[in-house]
Amino acid sequence: MRTYRRPRRKPRVSLVALDMDGTLLDSSSNITPDSAAVIRAATASGVEVILATGKARPAAIAAARKAGLEGDEVLVSHRTPGIFLQVGALQQYSCWAVCEVGVVYC
Repeated sequence: MRTYRRPRRKPRVSLVALDMDGTLLDSSSNITPDSAAVIRAATASGVEVILATGKARPAAIAAARKAGLEGDEVLVSHRTPGIFLQVGALQQYSCWAVCEVGVVYC
């Protein structure tokens, strides 16, 4: 007798947190056009993309602006959630918190 097994579904990604320096940014501190296109596609499909960076929010916004990713509905603005660590301080926006297991929405 053969047993029917349901095919496994891949879990849908709902949140992506991106580092900037050495990851998202190239050697000139710019977001590449390919990376910008992937971020736009992800946000258009309903995935929330946030930054988790050591940069200050204004510096992150400036880098995103150059790639056309500044704004509430794209990557970063003065109101979007994100994790911005500088001088050992954590700025919390929209109740985002850092804990041992990662990013948690409170």
